[in-house]
Amino acid sequence: MNRPYIISFANSKGGVGKTTLCMAFANFLVAKEMNVQIVDCDDQRSIQKKRESELEIAKDNESSLKIPYKIFGYRFSNAEKTQDLLKVLCNNNIFSLLDMPGSENQKGMEELIISSDIIVIPFIYEFMVHGETAEFVMNIISYIKEHKKKVKCRLVFVPNCFNPSTGTKEEKEKFDSITASLSKFGVVTAPIHIRQDMKRFSTISDLDRQNEIVNASFEEILKIIESNHEEEEQQGKEQG
Repeated sequence: MNRPYIISFANSKGGVGKTTLCMAFANFLVAKEMNVQIVDCDDQRSIQKKRESELEIAKDNESSLKIPYKIFGYRFSNAEKTQDLLKVLCNNNIFSLLDMPGSENQKGMEELIISSDIIVIPFIYEFMVHGETAEFVMNIISYIKEHKKKVKCRLVFVPNCFNPSTGTKEEKEKFDSITASLSKFGVVTAPIHIRQDMKRFSTISDLDRQNEIVNASFEEILKIIESNHEEEEQQGKEQG
């Protein structure tokens, strides 16, 4: 990549794996020798706390410890402060992964939505059926439509905690309908299957077994990034 890249992980519904997938994607990119940083915008500060606890455990080996990426926190307050954050994120050619807060109504958050290259929305089919995630998705889509001249981001929907044996015939038909509906607004990746290994996460260690679970979905996101890059290069040639 020859420019900064901002990827936001967002969903107002708790328990869909937003924070876990943000960390897992950081590890995925690092394994491909890409420069990454995480901005922990979530009120729970789960990623920051995880890094702090891991460093505390490894303090006796701190001199030999290799930190794969930086993590810093951010709290929304106003649009001006968010603009200051964006200046920092756009200062280096690096992937900035943002673990967004649960509410999309925080002051200054709209600025990050406008400026994100990709918004990754993890979801669980069962929650979508009951409307617990659908409202958030429609709010994001409505906002993008309202600001379509400013918004450059692409939506990526990641079916998480997927269990192919779960659901009645009628529910599975609804799952297929949900996939078709979301595909009108963005890319629906391969599902990430529910596994015990997805409950383990690290900010300093690469988890091979977890990488196997997320690989198909994350490779699709990477292809979107590469496609965007190719389109930008082509546009640059045409304008030049």
